[in-house]
Amino acid sequence: MTDIAGELTDGEDFPSARGPGINSLVISPTALSRQPRQRAMAKRLLRLGNVTVASNGQPIEDVDWIEIPMNASSRSFNLKCRILLEALFRRPRVSTASAARFESITRLDLDSFDLVTVHDLDVLAAVLSSPRSCAVLFDARELYPEERADKLQFRVLHRRRLRRMCVELFPLCDAVITVSDGIASRYEEMTGIRPEVVLSAKASAGLPEPTPRSEQVIRLLYHGGVNSDRSIATLVRTAELLDDRFHLDMYLVGDSNAISEIKETSDRTGRATVLDPVSPEALIAVGNRYDIGLVLYEPLNLNLKYCMPNKLFEYIQSNLAIVCGPLEDAGNLVISNGVGLVTPSTDCEVVANALNQLSRADVDEMRRRAFETGRRINSDEEDAKACQLIQDIVMANRSTSNDHCVAA
Repeated sequence: MTDIAGELTDGEDFPSARGPGINSLVISPTALSRQPRQRAMAKRLLRLGNVTVASNGQPIEDVDWIEIPMNASSRSFNLKCRILLEALFRRPRVSTASAARFESITRLDLDSFDLVTVHDLDVLAAVLSSPRSCAVLFDARELYPEERADKLQFRVLHRRRLRRMCVELFPLCDAVITVSDGIASRYEEMTGIRPEVVLSAKASAGLPEPTPRSEQVIRLLYHGGVNSDRSIATLVRTAELLDDRFHLDMYLVGDSNAISEIKETSDRTGRATVLDPVSPEALIAVGNRYDIGLVLYEPLNLNLKYCMPNKLFEYIQSNLAIVCGPLEDAGNLVISNGVGLVTPSTDCEVVANALNQLSRADVDEMRRRAFETGRRINSDEEDAKACQLIQDIVMANRSTSNDHCVAA
């Protein structure tokens, strides 16, 4: 396979559109600063050529930016009524519920690019309904028809429509990727197309191999968002049931009122502390101060059951032992690499009992294995996999375009 990007040296200008390098457009409904997976894709594409980001928030450095504000009509009463009617009469239509939501995307000049990467199903509908000659890569980072299937409103209004969208749109993409084998298998059952799995692994942090710690206090870490699927209050209650060796620190982002309530509760118990969030770039170094990272999501739906959270890979690069809830793919990674333990539920007493049985020696051995795992599972392998896939589909699309030109 010829490397389309050629040999790019430091300081060399990126190739122009349709030149020897790949001219890519990354479409993200939200700012890349809040989306680690989209940010990683943009950085991969920078290795291969020029990158433009279309989003409604300022992107990362070294890329061009096109602002695409959210279409206000997407929240209109008329559109909601249409979605309800479609759901009730079992006639979901991609164009009504999706393309209209991102009308601004359909006005982008997609022919200016060799490749468009899409990270949202509604955005994909808009892209595929637009005139284009570029290759399209879809990152199906969620199992969209099951994303909130534990909620009745979602099942009634959206589940059937999203399933129909996947069935109709996946075959129109040049390639589809996803985050785990479980989600890939479910999509294959649904659409007949198995996405390529590209893990959200993090770059090797280059931290030294952990050595046994003399202190008996075992420091627990959770960092992430505050929402109903991640029941942070459960973490605080769990911390109250732990023996005196343990203390939990939480770096939380999200609703400030919810965080204030959690902070008030944790301050009252004295077993957990809410700290100010740190930048994504600092997470791994900060995490290295701790002993165990917590990934205690309850698998309320299939999307959560098969998720592979970013924090899982951040904890590994921080050389942390990991305590994981009953998540299939994440749990398999934890057990197969010996980096931690998987609890049968996220019930406070169950998790606390599992933690209380760990000795300092157990934790230190898990931390050592996390170090070894991080040397094998990191962004280098996943970047190479993704870049090869991108080169393949762009080359194939260029060949098809050239054939069309000759035939014309």
